[in-house]
Amino acid sequence: MSLEVVSYTPEGSVQAQVVLEESVFGIVPNKHVLYLALRREQLNAMAGTASAKTRSEVRGGGRKPWKQKGTGRARHGSIRSPLWVGGGKSFGPKPRSFAVSLTKKVRRLAMRSALSAIVSKMKIVEDFSFLEKPSTAKAHHFFKALDVAQQSSVLILADYKSAENQNLALSVRNLAAVNLSLDSNLSIHALLKAKTVILTRKALAQIQERYAQNV
Repeated sequence: MSLEVVSYTPEGSVQAQVVLEESVFGIVPNKHVLYLALRREQLNAMAGTASAKTRSEVRGGGRKPWKQKGTGRARHGSIRSPLWVGGGKSFGPKPRSFAVSLTKKVRRLAMRSALSAIVSKMKIVEDFSFLEKPSTAKAHHFFKALDVAQQSSVLILADYKSAENQNLALSVRNLAAVNLSLDSNLSIHALLKAKTVILTRKALAQIQERYAQNV
């Protein structure tokens, strides 16, 4: 039995059944690999720019605050010691890279696992050429026709730089619940977070070609 998903018209009516590549959309999701890929995305997105000054970098503190003996107070060598207010930070953060890597085989398995997990949330459309000009109202009407207007998160996978989708980006940029992405820039986090994933036929074909098991 083939794996199929429904294709819709801009008015929200069913247009056809689209057959999916089972090696991409029909596998049993590997939860551990999904965890590793999601962790990789989140860590690689961290800037790693946090920085705190050590006692050698804090301004001042060049002379001993008081003599070593005879004052009745604890001995100190600098007012910029970590023990003092305004002193340096002990073991504070320094700029670093949080990046982690995964092999190509694991990354591809993670993407196929994510795509297989979202089949029930997918809706296919031909393209967005029905947006003759940028129109948030028309885009909102389209989502309402597909019964996704009230969803908390919608992900659109389409080549919004192509001629047939040239008005898509401007039409949805003011819709807070809608995220737009190129099919070549898939994110595990975005796929799993979205309540509805809308793909153009061209984006679907390219994803299937890219992640097919025999490639």
